Amino acid sequence: MKSVRKIKQTPISKRSVKRRKTKVVKKKNDLLIVFDIDETLIQFLHAKNSKDAVKLWKETDENVKAKLHYVTEKKHVIILRPHLRQLFNYCMKNANIRVGLWTLSEREYGKSIAHLLSAEFNLPENFFLFVYGDEDVKDYKTRKDLSMIWDKFPTYHHSNTFLVDDLKQNIMHPINRKNGFLTPAFAPFGMKGHRDDIVIDESIANALEDDAMKEVVKFSRKIIRYNTSHAEDRRPLFDKKRMADMKMQSYLKMVAKDEPELIRVASYGRPTISM
Repeated sequence: MKSVRKIKQTPISKRSVKRRKTKVVKKKNDLLIVFDIDETLIQFLHAKNSKDAVKLWKETDENVKAKLHYVTEKKHVIILRPHLRQLFNYCMKNANIRVGLWTLSEREYGKSIAHLLSAEFNLPENFFLFVYGDEDVKDYKTRKDLSMIWDKFPTYHHSNTFLVDDLKQNIMHPINRKNGFLTPAFAPFGMKGHRDDIVIDESIANALEDDAMKEVVKFSRKIIRYNTSHAEDRRPLFDKKRMADMKMQSYLKMVAKDEPELIRVASYGRPTISM
């Protein structure tokens, strides 16, 4: 059964958001990064859907909480993944990079998180190219089908787009498998059904060491640098030979069998990509 979460936008909309518009410049090295939301950019703790997690939050020492970047509202806490500011600043400084959000919760929830991120990091009003939700999934066998985006935004294609997600099933299907960046789940307060034995201080300490978003920045730089001088290369972004040409083989972690399988990074550490 899919998880649907709603948050009211009113408290967030009261925040002072200094809106800026950035001119979108079309270049040969355009790059689109599509982000999942929950456990990829944030961890959402809601009093109704995550009672055990909210209880852990309330019991956590304030000095430990102070190390995290979080937003609290009446019934929920939203914890932001480390280095999001660095990531968003990098994207804002590069007019050829666009960012999209795609959650498997309702689209309205995704929009509320986009609004929150815009408020927290002073993002331009056109920073997010789109916000998709569960309503935009046509077939659960090919969840978050990137070809839907490519049909709507012809500037983007399988040579200049990648999806950052913590769930393997959103990446490892025929359409997305050569454009997926699998990142460790960001869950300092544990995942649903696995919170009984969690040691919060240790879990938060591990979360603070998380550098997945820094890896996304590093990865994006390499892609743009390569695409700028190889505009004619229309191979899928994470095609094995293309990765070799980009000198990025170290990102590939595969099991050599009849059908290559991406190895999930189970704890905080370096993300892997699919191909």
